Amino acid sequence: MQQIESNLRSWMKILYLSINRSMLPIIVFIVIFLITSYLTYGFFRLGDDTYIYVQYVRSIIEHGEIAFNSGEPTYGFTSPLWLFFLSVISKLTGNYLQSPHLLTLIFSSLTIIIWFIILQNSQLKNSIKYLFLLAVVLDPNLLKHSYLGMESSASFFFSSAIALSLHNFDRKFFKHLLPLLFGLFFLTRPESIIIYMILITVLLKLKKINTKDMAKMLTVSLIVVLPWLIFSKIYFGSFLPTTISAKGASYLWGSRFFVHLFDSIKIFAGNYLLIISAILLFSFFKWNSNKQKVSFYITIFSIICLTTFYSLSLNREIVYARYYCMVFPFIYLVLLNILAEAQIEPNYKIYYLSSIILYSIIISLVFSNLTKENYEDEKIEDDIVLWVKANTNPTDIIVRSRIGKIGFLSKRKILDPMGIINPQIIDYNKKENSAEYFSIIKPNYLIGTFVLENLARYAEVKKIKEFNSVKSLLPRYMILGKRQSLTVPVYKLNWYSQ
Repeated sequence: MQQIESNLRSWMKILYLSINRSMLPIIVFIVIFLITSYLTYGFFRLGDDTYIYVQYVRSIIEHGEIAFNSGEPTYGFTSPLWLFFLSVISKLTGNYLQSPHLLTLIFSSLTIIIWFIILQNSQLKNSIKYLFLLAVVLDPNLLKHSYLGMESSASFFFSSAIALSLHNFDRKFFKHLLPLLFGLFFLTRPESIIIYMILITVLLKLKKINTKDMAKMLTVSLIVVLPWLIFSKIYFGSFLPTTISAKGASYLWGSRFFVHLFDSIKIFAGNYLLIISAILLFSFFKWNSNKQKVSFYITIFSIICLTTFYSLSLNREIVYARYYCMVFPFIYLVLLNILAEAQIEPNYKIYYLSSIILYSIIISLVFSNLTKENYEDEKIEDDIVLWVKANTNPTDIIVRSRIGKIGFLSKRKILDPMGIINPQIIDYNKKENSAEYFSIIKPNYLIGTFVLENLARYAEVKKIKEFNSVKSLLPRYMILGKRQSLTVPVYKLNWYSQ
């Protein structure tokens, strides 16, 4: 223990001196990031899933409970650690809606600092180090998710911190830090356990750790995670978030496998085409060191396993790029090891990194503009919320698949047909009889497109309102799209007496 404390003090001293000497470059790169992220994706904030977190935060602060609908504790959020951070920031600032923006920018800035430290410990020339860091700063997914308010930026940070630990794994401090990071990573995205299992397997295979080290790592990670698992089992009756089961895990696995697989390929190829091409090219050559092998195997197998997991399990939702933020930094780690150890002329490295930077800028500009055009449904949601607040009673129950914004802003009780905040409906959905569940809860309004035939057995269903607009349906990785009408009907339900 004394040796660990001594190593910790020594490393912290080195870290302090390193950052103190390099404060100006760090500030410059963070400023570049803040300006670029705002100009490209500053509008892309507070999506519906972010509002779900904000609603939970308000329940914690104002009512002392972890619930979306008051009095109904549910594990309807993915990241308990993100919820904790949001609650702390919101309590300190007193502003629920600004806290998510602030928190994502904090984690994104910390990610930049982590990569600055990684590069400081590399053998690259300073000009190449700064170009590499600029490539990370302008990463399309780091920019895209830095205002959204979701845990994506925390995923990017933790995987970057793990990359730092792997890059310095021969130092005892980082060897001990790694399981702690993975424990926190699990509380950020539960499926990060897949990466942890891959990492341990690779380290064992390459004899970087032994079975005793593995046992210690798993124990430390479990100590971090176990208190929350015990609490969630007692409080919610579940170890894992209902988001996992509601988004497809409770249904037939693999029903949209090839759709998700193709989308995942587009996510990786669209953003990291030049980097992945170089990695695949160098994979045909013999790796020069265990450091290269570790980063390469962890990255490749993480991409394969996560893509397979999402393609099999997400049967009621599309695959978002934010899910993969936990693996993107490992791609950069492989590239760093290639540039540091491959026999390539420095000028060629500069040209290559410059092309990555230019490609990232183009990608961000193109798709930020497309995202703006595809934001019409958010305007409709604002109109829906205003209508609900003006035309329904505070005690009314609203069925709406987009639960976050309407739940937070209208302060109505929301029934989610997917089952994220009311998992009981999942069993009814599997039998294609959600109407029976509705007949038990007796909601007052349905907002959205639903199959109404079965519901007519239980209630009079009357369309009373319709929201219309034209939105741009743009494939996420294609420039051309088409215009299509977006219609959101509102139904009033009058339940038959039974």
